[in-house]
Amino acid sequence: MNYEVFDVEIVMNQHNLRVFIPVVGCLIGFIIFWFTQKSDSIKKKFLNKHGVNQGYAKFIIFTRYLGGFSMGVLPAAAFLIAFPDTSLSQLGLGLYEETLLATLIWSVGLSAVMIPLVSFSARKPKHMVNYPQIRAREWNIKW
Repeated sequence: MNYEVFDVEIVMNQHNLRVFIPVVGCLIGFIIFWFTQKSDSIKKKFLNKHGVNQGYAKFIIFTRYLGGFSMGVLPAAAFLIAFPDTSLSQLGLGLYEETLLATLIWSVGLSAVMIPLVSFSARKPKHMVNYPQIRAREWNIKW
């Protein structure tokens, strides 16, 4: 029986770091988000401070903001710190005049289709098991 051996060289050069930093940053951000979202002690702090109705809603909103920050802003900031010669527009985060009109048309068009579909689908009883996550009895303009 013959076995072939492939030499794999794992070197952390600048090219590999450009992939490694965002991936590991997002992974760490997801771990922070996941354990915060599942933490009963953090949830209890919100419930004790704001009451059941408002506390649960604020906890859900807090975890959503935390997820966006930990999986988006922190990895991007780490990348930009590690590679200061890179700009946000080079990462695809910017407005481009040549595609702005098409982007707006697609965004408005898809929203016009998706919002009624999601609204119709959300009324089905099987979706109410998990959604809405914010089960507030009273809604006000703040949340």
